[in-house]
Amino acid sequence: MTVSAVVVPTPPNNNLDRSMFVWCGSAGSAGDPLATDAKIQSLLNFCSSNGVNVVFLDIWGRLGGGNWSTANYQAVTKFVHYAHASGIRVMALCGNTDWGQNQQWVMNNIVRHIAQYNALADAASTTTDAAAFDGLMLDVEYWTVPGYTFADPQGLCDLMKACKSVLNIPVGCFTTQWLADPASAALSFSYGGKPTQLEGLNLMDCADFVAVGCYYNNSTQQIATFQHWFDYASQSGRNYGLWCGSETGQGLGAQSYWTGAAGAKASMETAHTAISAAFTTAPNANASFRGQSVDAYASYSLMT
Repeated sequence: MTVSAVVVPTPPNNNLDRSMFVWCGSAGSAGDPLATDAKIQSLLNFCSSNGVNVVFLDIWGRLGGGNWSTANYQAVTKFVHYAHASGIRVMALCGNTDWGQNQQWVMNNIVRHIAQYNALADAASTTTDAAAFDGLMLDVEYWTVPGYTFADPQGLCDLMKACKSVLNIPVGCFTTQWLADPASAALSFSYGGKPTQLEGLNLMDCADFVAVGCYYNNSTQQIATFQHWFDYASQSGRNYGLWCGSETGQGLGAQSYWTGAAGAKASMETAHTAISAAFTTAPNANASFRGQSVDAYASYSLMT
């Protein structure tokens, strides 16, 4: 079959965005959403019908390290081309816990390949079919490593700045919700000559956007944990872009909206409407809240 553009997605609740993480695994594997034209079309169709207008596309299995090939490059450009033709932005997604302290490896194995991909995609495009990535989302979950140190968030700040300088596209990161909570175990440090502050606030200062993993299956806790990020992002002169993250993975209990039962998807959307109302009306009516971010396509697409 051939791939076709879809109706431009309309994000729910009149939000600017509905973003979604799309994990691909190995190229051509059973779980790879770019493995065939039919799977690419299914992904596009899902984006259109669910209001997803920003996709974070996992690129390691096709473009990272030694995985680059002509066929892999072509599969990615096909998806990005038709996503753009459908009004969907696509950001390269990749990361590992040690990247803040392994920056040269990241430059050689990730950033170099994204720069090459974008250059080739630009050279092959016209004004109507550009297939270059619209940004880079770093999923560097260093906080999952017991005993992590200041070098990890500081290194991620350095890495985001370096990526922006090389790629000349927006660069952001995924974070867990407690890194901006003053009552949590989040580290505090000074970065870039600024006063000492929580690591999550330093990450916001260096990122163009942040997807905050407020992983609870109810709007009350999602709103409460997202509020720390929103308050800082909303200060005069900042207005950083934030997505409030929801988890749909199976077997994660109260961290996820997945239940395996009919109505779970509708329940999640009811919660999303409450979250949107909390951050788009006075006194939270500034431009910092961009909408919801859902992790991830593989499970989200199975919810009923």
